[in-house]
Amino acid sequence: MGVISRMKYAVLNRTINRAAARALEGKSMSWKTTMLGVATLVVTLGSAAVALLDGNPETGIEIESLIVQVTAAIGLICARDNNKSSEAVGVK
Repeated sequence: MGVISRMKYAVLNRTINRAAARALEGKSMSWKTTMLGVATLVVTLGSAAVALLDGNPETGIEIESLIVQVTAAIGLICARDNNKSSEAVGVK
């Protein structure tokens, strides 16, 4: 990786981190369900990528399964932990 590529990566990483910090500022995060949702999404997309890029024409992606897994991941990311009150997360 060249110097320019490293600088671009560093700027992009800093920008993403600042945007995430602003989005979460002052909010109580449900980190357990969020991390489980992110992990589910990573595994789902990784499995789909492997199926697409393995070079075997017999391998295919089950679209229905992919939709269910992505929906579950989004639901977990949006859900709140059981130990967080509605007031703490700003719902009420």
